[in-house]
Amino acid sequence: SIDCYATVEVNGESETTSAVSVNYQDSLTGSLDSISPKLGTALGGTTLNIYISGHLPGSAGDITVYIDETVCTGVTIEDAGSDPKHISCTTGVAPPVDTRKSSLKSQLTIEYAGEGKVITNGIQ
Repeated sequence: SIDCYATVEVNGESETTSAVSVNYQDSLTGSLDSISPKLGTALGGTTLNIYISGHLPGSAGDITVYIDETVCTGVTIEDAGSDPKHISCTTGVAPPVDTRKSSLKSQLTIEYAGEGKVITNGIQ
C-alpha cells in the first residue's frame, strides 16, 4: 500500500483529503523513475523521455501522458524489454498564460487506459 491524497471535484469546487492508505496491485502498476528534459518551451514540440519501472500496457495507444491538462502526442514505447522501460512523447502547446496555474511546477500524469495511473513518486 501507499499513502495518497485524493482530490474530489464537484461543481467546480475541489477538496483534498488527508493522506489515506491505498492498496494497489504491483503487477499492474507502473512507477515513474525519471523524466527528461525537466524543462521545455510553452510552444510544445519537446520530446520527453520517460522511464517507468514495472508494468506497461501492451500498446502505446493505451498510454496517455499529460503535462498539467495538456496531452503529449506520439507516445511510443522505445524499450519495453528493459526495466525501467523507456517511453517517449512530444509535448503539446501550453494554454494561454492567463489560464495557467501560477506555479512554475507542472503536474505530470501518466494514465493507462482502463488500468489507472503510474505512480509518479513526486517526480515533476
